[in-house]
Amino acid sequence: MSHELRTPLNAIIGFSKLIAQEIFGPISEPKYIEFARGIHSAGQRALNVFLDVQTMAELEAEEQLWQSFSRPTREWIAKSSWRRTGPHCLSASS
Repeated sequence: MSHELRTPLNAIIGFSKLIAQEIFGPISEPKYIEFARGIHSAGQRALNVFLDVQTMAELEAEEQLWQSFSRPTREWIAKSSWRRTGPHCLSASS
């Protein structure tokens, strides 16, 4: 799903930037440059919203996976993870 949305958004962002910066030559109507900047800005905002939604979906999926484990399994994972990373975290903060 990510590729299907990010690719066209990146194309819109890229092409609108080319137009706004007049890369391929001057644009006689200044209004078009303003439109291109608006399209670029809106594309950036849409991409950022999409990335935020994608991140939230990934976090929720991880939470559902975590909750699918039995309580003893979750406790074992937490203790095991702490034994491996805890001392490093404590020494790094000192």
